[in-house]
Amino acid sequence: MEPTTGKAKYYTLMEALKEQILSGTIKPGQKLPSENELTREYALSRHTVRKALALLENEGYITAQHGKGTFCSERVIQRHNSKNIAVTTTYLSDYIFPRLIQGMDRVLSENGYSIILKNTCNSRSKEEKVLKELLDKPIDGLIIEPSKSQILCRHINLYEMLDKYQIPYVFIQGCYPQMADKPCILMDDCKGGYLLTRHLLETGRRNIIGIFKADDSQGAQRHKGYVQALQESGILYDPENVIWFHTEDRKTKPSLMLSMLLDSKKSVDAAVCYNDQIALAVISMLEEKGISVPEDIAVTGYDNSLIGQSSPIGITTIAHPQEKLGEMAAELILEKIRKVPEEESSVKRLISPELIVRESTAGKKSVNRDEKIEKNPREEKTMGMDAKTAILEQKTALGIEFGSTRIKAVLIGADNAPIASGDHEWENRYDNGVWTYTLEDIWTGLQDAYTKMAADVKEKYDITLTRVGAIGFSAMMHGYMAFDKAGNLLVPFRTWRNNITEEASEKLTDLFGFHIPQRWTIAHLYQAILNGEPHVADIDYVTTLAGYIQWKMTGERVVGVGEASGIFPIDSETNTYFADMIAKFDEAVADKAYSWKALDVLPHVLTAGDNAGVLTKEGAALLDMSGNLEAGIPLCPPEGDAGTGMAATNSVRIRTGNVSAGTSAFCYDRSGEEPLQSIPGDRYGNNPVRSSGCHGALPELYF
Repeated sequence: MEPTTGKAKYYTLMEALKEQILSGTIKPGQKLPSENELTREYALSRHTVRKALALLENEGYITAQHGKGTFCSERVIQRHNSKNIAVTTTYLSDYIFPRLIQGMDRVLSENGYSIILKNTCNSRSKEEKVLKELLDKPIDGLIIEPSKSQILCRHINLYEMLDKYQIPYVFIQGCYPQMADKPCILMDDCKGGYLLTRHLLETGRRNIIGIFKADDSQGAQRHKGYVQALQESGILYDPENVIWFHTEDRKTKPSLMLSMLLDSKKSVDAAVCYNDQIALAVISMLEEKGISVPEDIAVTGYDNSLIGQSSPIGITTIAHPQEKLGEMAAELILEKIRKVPEEESSVKRLISPELIVRESTAGKKSVNRDEKIEKNPREEKTMGMDAKTAILEQKTALGIEFGSTRIKAVLIGADNAPIASGDHEWENRYDNGVWTYTLEDIWTGLQDAYTKMAADVKEKYDITLTRVGAIGFSAMMHGYMAFDKAGNLLVPFRTWRNNITEEASEKLTDLFGFHIPQRWTIAHLYQAILNGEPHVADIDYVTTLAGYIQWKMTGERVVGVGEASGIFPIDSETNTYFADMIAKFDEAVADKAYSWKALDVLPHVLTAGDNAGVLTKEGAALLDMSGNLEAGIPLCPPEGDAGTGMAATNSVRIRTGNVSAGTSAFCYDRSGEEPLQSIPGDRYGNNPVRSSGCHGALPELYF
């Protein structure tokens, strides 16, 4: 047996046997072939076979009985004929999803199936967790609405596992670009965007703004239809007339950006909105500015939701056959379970849209738009609101940075101006040859800085701080924090200041063909392996200081791509760890037979705008000793001090390249184009842009 994708031979054998167990080929209680038989069948050494069996036994898939042999565990889940169908949606709100699920349930219950319902909140990390959970449950099939479907899926391996275990799955409302050949039930969103835009053109509108969601495929398709309709009418497409938003800023950015366009005196007479929710928010903003809908500006939505139907101004929209789509998805998954040939499928995969015209797009009225805008300034209600109002309305962001000598907590308003602050002086210790901070140092300092900031809010504005709009953490980059499954710190925190990994740095540099500085997390991990440190076998999670704080605040094991670039080399095309280097590392330590692989213990990499979790009750209690701070506040991906320092000093702007040179060298490209190529490479052919992996990855918070 030859290893594939860089995996060790014993690991490849382990996966092959696990697949047989989980698929039912090897049944619970069944005796496995002997070591000698496996050695002959797979052309492996006995030592390699034993390592594979040891992993399976550690994971509970097999049990060894002395003198009798090795048997499949009686506790292994039998996946098929469970009569359970997992349904995973991005949201469970009262928007369209309840009726969609009702349609699924009607068909599935009639056929004797029950639903296991999961929700991802359109979060990639939550989707990954859900899939891992479902892989350990007895299910016959999966219906899933992919999270942020416009972006390449980074956990495609989990879908490959579903394929291996012969668990069929059907995508609804979107599909990942690299999985377009998989079964799916979709709205023809391109045609929907086209119908809405053409309708506005037919009513005499010419200056049409498009508002679309960037991280879901529906948004990309609706934008495509918008462009087609404009081109057919001979109107030149102007990218400045398109507002893109993401999942995390969907509630605020569309209206805010349109308001700013109007304040700049841009000529606008219509808006094609991503859905009814956005359309309703836009209408509300326009009414506050004294702009009439539809006389001055016509507005369209999408989905024909209840909020669109019941709005004071009926919203022109695209009908969404919610229950029918659910029924079709259920019928298709049943066909896949029954192995109905593709050519005999009775389920239509693409649903044609239907335009519903209401009051929000009535005929155009001739008005002096510039005059109306001048009479209705909105600055005082948006970016220019006073600090007290910003705090009360949660139009704030809390940034907390762990510097080498000071921890800073700063609360800012929507205009990025500081509202309140607090800090805590601290100093690292030199303990047993290691520069470190204790966990007590970390939490005492964090709590002191937050307490001082909250006291500053109370003193200045007479407000007891209970919520903020968003929170972001940054810290001195690099370093090494290793934890076991119980969450215990295995060895003292090794900070960036340590130069104790020279051997690991050199060997990894040669192994990867990529310069690995001593302070990088992977260098610390590999040095611990080279040193034979016993704690390595017990590792469950390795992260940085910023990653540790994020974990304790949210329960999410994530870091921002800038922070990750000081953990392990980052591929700027995928914005995650280089896959080939991960494979090389795993192969290099394969002889140690650890129970973990590199990706198992390293934090998940996120980019700006990704959902990095929300403040839990436990996290709120850790941060605010008074108990006043509430849970549920969103957090952005934690980042290192290089990138956040640029952002804090307003050094990063669109269409610029920015370099930070200190203990680390970083380059941010905010052009939206390909990474900068003119920077000379090092002796390994790497340039700072590629090495940092920070292309377009500036941490941002939107209001």
